[in-house]
Amino acid sequence: MLELISKWDFEVLSFIRDNLHSPTADIILKFFSDMGTYGGMPWLLINFLLFINKKYRKAAIIMGFSMFIGFLICDVMLKNIVGRDRPFIQNPSFVPLVRLPSGYSFPCGHAFFSFSAALPLALYFRDKKVISVSVIITAFLMGISRAYFYVHFPSDVICGTIFGILNGILFYKLFTVKIFKEKIAS
Repeated sequence: MLELISKWDFEVLSFIRDNLHSPTADIILKFFSDMGTYGGMPWLLINFLLFINKKYRKAAIIMGFSMFIGFLICDVMLKNIVGRDRPFIQNPSFVPLVRLPSGYSFPCGHAFFSFSAALPLALYFRDKKVISVSVIITAFLMGISRAYFYVHFPSDVICGTIFGILNGILFYKLFTVKIFKEKIAS
């Protein structure tokens, strides 16, 4: 099964390399890749700005816990348990077009962290469609940029996205049950 996944991953990366690269896409996706490379700074900044505004503090708390636990699950646990080498290590013909990341490949931390941040925001602000759609699109672009630049396999990005979505939903649901509503409101 792992051989089939690996074969599929390299076929998708080859398709991306041979058919999807363009100077414009390189610039746009590098922007989104860089957003996650530097410690997820945009998400942390959004979290900080929400936290200092008492009206949105609950959203910041939910988002903050989701990001923190997402980081622990992805970067501290799963990457080290699975220990999957990155595409450019397994096949040197895939030369990354961005700064070489360190650490293991599975799951994609950009996707995991971004969806752990974006999902609680999208759910919290679901009545404000521009916000909820914007954060989901941003998280999506941050994830796919990593396969586009050959620093993650497509399956890493897919799994990171799924795990991040589940993590984000879990924390949103956890913090919106009656017990937490009362404690956070005060």
